[in-house]
Amino acid sequence: MPGNKSFIISLGKIEKDKDKFNYDLLFENYLEIVKRCRKKANRGVAILASLPGRRYPYVYPRDAAALSRVLASLSLRKSLTSRAFPLLKDLAIFILFSQRDDGYWGQRYNLKNKEKSIYRQEDNIAHSMEVILNYVLTAKEIGQPILYKNKVKLALRKGVDFAMRNYYRQEIDLFFSTTSIHESAIEKGYSIWVNFSYLNSFTKAVKFFEQEREEREVEKIQQILERFENNVFRSFKLDTGYIRRYTPAGDIDFRPDVTLLSPFYFGFEDPEDKIMVRTADMVRHHLWDPLLGGLQRYLPFTEDINTHTHAGNGPWMPYTAILAQYYYRIGEIEKGDKLLRLIDNYRTPEGYIPEHLSTRERFEEFIRLEWDTGLDYQKEFSREILLPDIPFNYIVEELNNMRRAYSRISKWCNDNKNSSFIRFCSPLLWSHSEYIRALLERERKERQNEK
Repeated sequence: MPGNKSFIISLGKIEKDKDKFNYDLLFENYLEIVKRCRKKANRGVAILASLPGRRYPYVYPRDAAALSRVLASLSLRKSLTSRAFPLLKDLAIFILFSQRDDGYWGQRYNLKNKEKSIYRQEDNIAHSMEVILNYVLTAKEIGQPILYKNKVKLALRKGVDFAMRNYYRQEIDLFFSTTSIHESAIEKGYSIWVNFSYLNSFTKAVKFFEQEREEREVEKIQQILERFENNVFRSFKLDTGYIRRYTPAGDIDFRPDVTLLSPFYFGFEDPEDKIMVRTADMVRHHLWDPLLGGLQRYLPFTEDINTHTHAGNGPWMPYTAILAQYYYRIGEIEKGDKLLRLIDNYRTPEGYIPEHLSTRERFEEFIRLEWDTGLDYQKEFSREILLPDIPFNYIVEELNNMRRAYSRISKWCNDNKNSSFIRFCSPLLWSHSEYIRALLERERKERQNEK
């Protein structure tokens, strides 16, 4: 492993050496972290959510989609194509061969391409499709052959068909979900995140099938989008701002949530649209952590069975980086820089970015009120959000992962009594991916300003 001085390349490095710094140095640093999470699998090569042996030793389609967006962008840079594109290809092939025969993709997979899902995450088909689509669209753009092209086409068709048959509600023209990005029933119903995820993947699927001159597939998906896209905006965009979801009964959920940034995040809303600006301001105002800074994913209410506060609530680094992306896009460079500097302050000595942070006091309260009492177990393994007929050994495996993670944090607290915060899961590749995506936005805006 490189020493700390050579490994930590962050926003501060750009500012210090502005005249001679090359963004590619930071992007190469990111690719090195990706490679450390790369493991040979039964079919293809897995890129795990974190380092092998850490809290998340699986491939998650949600995290993989975020990774694929960055790898696709880096693959278009001639100086990085040879390093980034093979990783994007590995990721896509792993996801491709993890699909079930009926078109389904689940929450997570191990190195044997075996599904190890626990939750009913209905957005995973959208994310898995996007991973594959980012690979094939990038391959086309840089003139690389597409591996398993016929299988790719079949997988995309099956994915669309499965999602439409099982998750889409024709009466309301929206996708229904039990859980998604937050892995709890706080999202049950018709959520902004799930519906923009499908809008994103279906739109990219049309682009790919157009390139392949598959007119029948193009027409089929476009017919879906004609009804679906308009209804997504009509349903979630109100004069007062975007809303996070409709409950299964159709009640509007106005609570603040980082997923309210979905229209911007997936590229379907002008970031300077007054409703989007109002929404981003609301997210920043309500979800900013008053002690540590950065964005919480939603407001933490311990007694709510649908509110999960793993190891204690606090700011999540990927969501904080997404807000930085937003600020860079609208030209608020200093606001974006402040957020990335905040993230840099919470890196490990090796330069790793964690999933989220908490305070020692919050962690101890979590252990006392939720872990030791079994409340966290009730939340994490509520029958409402679990897959049907899930093997109990999957739950035991996850409980052991949780116990090990909390034991490591307890030991760290004992060994670092002067620290005011704790890190959860370092590194999380998703956090690094959103950080790099923010820097790509920063670089793009800098170039625009130079013209």
